Amino acid sequence: MERLAQDRAAVQLWSDPKEPPMTALLTQARDGLLTLCMEPGRQPEAFDEVLLTVRRGDQIYLADTTVAAGEEGPTLLVMPERVYRPERRRDLREEGRLDGGAELLVEVGGVAWRLPILEESDGGLSVIAPAKMSGAVHTGDLWEAFVGGAPLHARVAYSRPWDGASSRVGAVRVGLQRIVDRCEVPTTVVEFPKAQPTPRKGALARGVERARRAATAKDRPDPTSSEVTRFKNRHGDTLVALALRAQGAAPDGGAPLVVIPPAYGRKKEDTSGLALTIVETFRQAGQAVTVVRYDASGAVGESERSERFDGDAEYHNAG
Repeated sequence: MERLAQDRAAVQLWSDPKEPPMTALLTQARDGLLTLCMEPGRQPEAFDEVLLTVRRGDQIYLADTTVAAGEEGPTLLVMPERVYRPERRRDLREEGRLDGGAELLVEVGGVAWRLPILEESDGGLSVIAPAKMSGAVHTGDLWEAFVGGAPLHARVAYSRPWDGASSRVGAVRVGLQRIVDRCEVPTTVVEFPKAQPTPRKGALARGVERARRAATAKDRPDPTSSEVTRFKNRHGDTLVALALRAQGAAPDGGAPLVVIPPAYGRKKEDTSGLALTIVETFRQAGQAVTVVRYDASGAVGESERSERFDGDAEYHNAG
């Protein structure tokens, strides 16, 4: 926080999540207090609990704390116990050792550099560059590097001062984003032979074929035609249902019966697609089946609505 105060970092304060944040500059961090220079017209009140966000370059720090003094004079916050730095990479990282650990070999500005790897993940890695190299590192630069003898194509995602070790004064931490290599996908073009024209049939042959199709259609029931049927439930209420059948072979025990109950607040017509799919599947297999779907009593649809469903019990015991 002292380093952020030296940079007069931009600050946002949230005391009410329903209100837009208050903006300020962090000017001092000393004696357990943070001093803020607030925007005109808006200041938090003393003893308010606030969420604090501080931006430094492309990095954001989060903390929650309490207002020690506000309204009159400078705004003072209690030094937060913890400061969080949000993590933007979801991949697991493997931390390296700066001394004797893995290194990245890269040529920047006509000079070959060996940069110790701080951490690495599937999406990228971060290295520590010396101070004399910092002027040659720019966000967006493309690096052709080597890690353990393997080539690495990467883009510089960020570079910021690094204060992890006193022996590396002025060093910068460089974040690299891996670039996925693109390759040509082999393709094969298959030439299909052109369809041969169907010989034209005479008038007599066409008439016979139309008659045969018409006779077959008469013998076979329309698979999309449903039969309206009514039956009683255990309460004696009349239920209105639609029955759809497929003609075909049946096992010794008889053709199967599929009953589709309505979903809450739905009608029998809402499951017509499911019923047609079942019937058509059985029909193509030459098997018989009957599919029944109905409206629940005391609910939407055509089934009976008795006095049991008056008042607040709209769907109680519906069935």
